[in-house]
Amino acid sequence: MASGSDRRVLLQGKETWFYPDGTKQHETEYRLGTKVGLETQCSATGTKQRVWLHHDYSTSDWTTHWSDGSKRSESTWINHELVPGADKFFEQASEKIVASGAP
Repeated sequence: MASGSDRRVLLQGKETWFYPDGTKQHETEYRLGTKVGLETQCSATGTKQRVWLHHDYSTSDWTTHWSDGSKRSESTWINHELVPGADKFFEQASEKIVASGAP
């Protein structure tokens, strides 16, 4: 933990959460209360579900993964808002994706 100039207590350093069996669930790092660098969230089986790469100046890249670990989507965010046109979606590698209502 760290203190801000206004005496607020701020998160500082690495934070890691685990499932009851010891498998890593979530990991991120804070610098003076702000997430920095790589942040990951994994399923109970250890497969990556979500990855955020936090850059300076309130920008981040967000990637989600299908249950088989293949990339599902990626997008870029500034100040918690999606950058228009910066999002991409990918089909699941292990099975065919069918749009809702399609035969």
